[in-house]
Amino acid sequence: MRFPRIGLVVLLISACVSLPRHCSALNLLVYNTNNAGAGSLRQSVQDNNALGGGNTIVFSNTVVGTISLVGGNLTLSTDTTIVGPGASVLTVSGANTNRVFDVTGGTVLISGLTVANGRLADGTVGAGIQCVAADLTVSNCFFSNNVTVGNFGGAICNFGNATILNSTFRTNTANGGGAIYVGGFTIISNCTFVANVSTYRGGAVWNASTARLFNCTVVSNTAVTGGGIYGNTGNPVTFGHDS
Repeated sequence: MRFPRIGLVVLLISACVSLPRHCSALNLLVYNTNNAGAGSLRQSVQDNNALGGGNTIVFSNTVVGTISLVGGNLTLSTDTTIVGPGASVLTVSGANTNRVFDVTGGTVLISGLTVANGRLADGTVGAGIQCVAADLTVSNCFFSNNVTVGNFGGAICNFGNATILNSTFRTNTANGGGAIYVGGFTIISNCTFVANVSTYRGGAVWNASTARLFNCTVVSNTAVTGGGIYGNTGNPVTFGHDS
């Protein structure tokens, strides 16, 4: 029997939910740049959450340009792997109206995307990515023009555990930590920070927990205090080179 694509996705979800044991991990395919509905990134995220997590979200080679999120961020509440086609190929945008990713649980890996135009003006944090009570790894991503008005973390605000690798942060803005606010254990390696702005502390990074930076470039970031990197008293930043 042949199933239409939408029906097949529903069938797979129904089958997994009905089984007493977890299904093998699936590749969930994004095949358009729509905000929602079949084939969208939002739908794949929702399907992964419904399946209990542990699946990988991948993209058709026809998915290029920008996915503009309307009506809310993407919530990653369980184990999730998102493998983007490359930061120069695909942007996930908050459309200057909301956060892009809200990571609330599990082990989450995000790679190969541009995360841009997240905007928060409601007192919340992390316009690009907020990570709370989760383990987050970000690699080979580009963060640009994410703005958190009056609060922390223009691009990323971490209150969990985060590892950020081989990524670039440019022109992100916040009240504290123009690019990254560190509120939980964070490793940052081989990253570049350029022209990020904090209206208070830490133009690139504000460390209020444990931050370790390796082989990073920090240039032309601005803040009232700590134009590049600021560490609270008792929260020093560790710098080093990868061995």
